[in-house]
Amino acid sequence: MLNLYNYTMRPFCQSTLIISNILFIIISSCSHSATTIKIQLNMTKAIEDGWLDESIEQVGLRGDQFPLKWDETYLATKTKKPGIYMVEIPLDFTGDSIELAYKIKVEGEDNPDDGWQQGRNHQLIIYKNKDKMVNLSWEDEAQAPLPTITGNVHVIDNFESKYLPKRDIHIYLPPDYSSSNKPYKALYMHDGQNLFDASEIGQEWGLDEAAEKLIKSKQIDPLIIIGIGNTKDRIEEYTPTRQIWNHTFYNKGSESKNKDQKPMEYETKDGLKLKLAGHSDSLKVIIPGYEDWQLLEMINDSSYFLAQAGISFNFNPSVNSVTASKKPMGGKGNLYEQFLIEELKPYIDSTYRTKKQAQYSAIGGSSLGGLISLHIGLKHPDHFGKLVIASPSLWWDNKYMLDWVKSIPPNNQQKLWLYVGTGEGKQTVHNLSDFKEMLIKLGWPKKSIAHIEVENALHNEGAWKEQASAILEFVSED
Repeated sequence: MLNLYNYTMRPFCQSTLIISNILFIIISSCSHSATTIKIQLNMTKAIEDGWLDESIEQVGLRGDQFPLKWDETYLATKTKKPGIYMVEIPLDFTGDSIELAYKIKVEGEDNPDDGWQQGRNHQLIIYKNKDKMVNLSWEDEAQAPLPTITGNVHVIDNFESKYLPKRDIHIYLPPDYSSSNKPYKALYMHDGQNLFDASEIGQEWGLDEAAEKLIKSKQIDPLIIIGIGNTKDRIEEYTPTRQIWNHTFYNKGSESKNKDQKPMEYETKDGLKLKLAGHSDSLKVIIPGYEDWQLLEMINDSSYFLAQAGISFNFNPSVNSVTASKKPMGGKGNLYEQFLIEELKPYIDSTYRTKKQAQYSAIGGSSLGGLISLHIGLKHPDHFGKLVIASPSLWWDNKYMLDWVKSIPPNNQQKLWLYVGTGEGKQTVHNLSDFKEMLIKLGWPKKSIAHIEVENALHNEGAWKEQASAILEFVSED
């Protein structure tokens, strides 16, 4: 999820494989069905307001079911009518239905709210083999779903920090908290508004329901869950480095744009590689760090744009090169770390009955939240004994984390729970596997790393919700 949020329970078949001392679980889904949804986007209000320039800006959707993603824009096609766009989305899913969360996103510069449609995510239930047509206007507001909180969950509004903007803190307390005097283990999770209540963003992890069930059935020890709300600066706060992506790639061939030919490879002077290939009137690319082809949008004869990654490509035929660049972003992870270690955790420990030792404290999150959990957790084993890492964005800043982890000493006390769905893409799966192997190579004990791959699971709250019980069982273990 990027700046926004993201869902769906579905049946699955399960098999378990133990390799050496590493717990490696593969969960296989059963059947699939392809359905197409068409959404007409009406952007006339944005044009009337004077900020949408159709000649240079692109309109599309972001969402939580592949091929929609929260960190990439799925571009719509402009129709002959001013301000009207059409997007056709093929959905391949397991089970009888899925729930889709989505929003309009405009790709361009200096747009209000960075081009995001405001308000809650729009929701749509998609049924197997039933195509659907939907009309969506820029000014449409999604209806608020009913609250779904289970158990004792309360919110600290606008928790203050000297490092970062205010944010809400969502806290789940176990059923026996008010009737006992005992201390509890604590789990700190990022994207806190996604954990307990679907009315905030339309979807949730369901950690409150899972905790209530497991605690009352005595399958786990009671624990406190602290959900740290995100802000509009989510990307900035959840990333440990400032990503500056600006490279010039060179090719020794005779043409810099490769239409209807075999893929051509370009390379920077320091060895970073880019692949380009053409088909008919389109141009596609494989950018460094990825394995999949992505379609480029033509701006003019020498300029193209990759909306999914926000990268502009400019060709220079005279030197047979292409310059690829994107807007710098991220790098406030150190401030987020200070907020968490110096302000929030001391407040929680002094206000609630927590077990303060590291072995009883866990930190976790998904996507960029998984990335920052790895960075803070591995850096502070004196504060966090367990790390819950779901679908981490290890692609960030040219896989910065795979080099950074070499700079810290291995820890034989920490335990890691690593999760990814194969539906998130080959590169995401490989990045997590490579990171795990790097940890082991550097000296982390094999038995301390649980590595879970769920076949066909996507990058969304629905997939992570299915892991809620496993996460809480991991945190509860001694």
